[in-house]
Amino acid sequence: MNKYEKIIAHVFFEHYNDGDTAVAFQREEMRAAALTLGVALPRNLGDVVYSFRYRQPLPASIRRTAAQG
Repeated sequence: MNKYEKIIAHVFFEHYNDGDTAVAFQREEMRAAALTLGVALPRNLGDVVYSFRYRQPLPASIRRTAAQG
């Protein structure tokens, strides 16, 4: 996993409960996740979300929580 994948997965699983169809989090949680995981903090935190919205799929661990279809 690259650092963006590690950060987004950490934040996601801090909030996700089985059956959830949406997971809300605060931008600042990504900073805390990076520190907790010991990964370099991205210069632009917004790029973490942008990256998964437009450039790459979410990590497999997150995709597996989605309902079929």
